[in-house]
Amino acid sequence: MSKMQSLPSRIRRVVLGAGVLALLAAGAIILGLRRENGIPASMDEISPRGVAGKRKWSAEVVPYPGFPLEKVDREWSHQEIALRHKRLVLRELPAYVTELRGVGAKKETGGTSAAWFFVVPRQHLPEFEKYLLELGIPNEALREEKRISFPPPYDDEHHDPPSAVPATRLLFGTSLKANGEGEILGMDFGKSSETMTYYLLNPNLEWVTPRITVGWKSGNVQFLEMPDNPDWE
Repeated sequence: MSKMQSLPSRIRRVVLGAGVLALLAAGAIILGLRRENGIPASMDEISPRGVAGKRKWSAEVVPYPGFPLEKVDREWSHQEIALRHKRLVLRELPAYVTELRGVGAKKETGGTSAAWFFVVPRQHLPEFEKYLLELGIPNEALREEKRISFPPPYDDEHHDPPSAVPATRLLFGTSLKANGEGEILGMDFGKSSETMTYYLLNPNLEWVTPRITVGWKSGNVQFLEMPDNPDWE
């Protein structure tokens, strides 16, 4: 059985849709323009930390250098990214991330996708590893491929769970090593052996699936809101 055939149906739809998303987003999301392209640290617009050490994210939309958009898309403020991040993965956006930027459709539907990107500084990678474990990714799946079968009502033989499920953490589905040389949507994640993509489920959201890609050597991170029934299908 191939890797794709062994995935749960909901995760499999997302994996199949990812290739199409890459074609749609490649022109709008250029992520290689980071430190090596001379972007100064001030571009990160690091905001002061608020109560209990939480970062206070700016509500101002400041275009990220070299981040062109399609006409149907719009760039998000850091505050909006932080709110969407918490809704998607049920945890606050880490306060230590840099080079934060995100994009979504001007007219969102249940079938549109969204994406945000950031860099985890090397000294914070151990913290980010713990953060992913708290999201629900098993320790043995952080650096190696792993697949599980979901229990009802999340398995292939049942419908999507109702939105009223009071989930407090994500359900882990699959971890895969990146293909090719580790460049995804223009962002260089390093060698494939150093990059992992994690597919999870948020039981509180019926129409969208979280997908996280981490370059464990580069610190580059990509979060995707992947719709189960995308507009392009």
